[in-house]
Amino acid sequence: MIVWLWDAAGPACGASGVTADRKTAKSRARACIRSDQAIVAHVQAAEFLAGDDVLDAYYRPFGDLWQARDAQGISSRWRLLAVGAN
Repeated sequence: MIVWLWDAAGPACGASGVTADRKTAKSRARACIRSDQAIVAHVQAAEFLAGDDVLDAYYRPFGDLWQARDAQGISSRWRLLAVGAN
């Protein structure tokens, strides 16, 4: 199963989550920046790994890594941080 991981971090707090699509992940991460709770956010696809050969189920990120930063009053934009990361 493919999902999208997002995280947002700032000096006072951090947030993260899992969504079914990239658009929703970017929207939730950007909301943290717009609310002044975060200064940087990341979004990346992941696959859920569980089964006989895995001791603990987990999400394995893969593919392009996207980042948005607080632009101090200017709308933050997503940029490709790493192509095919992980």
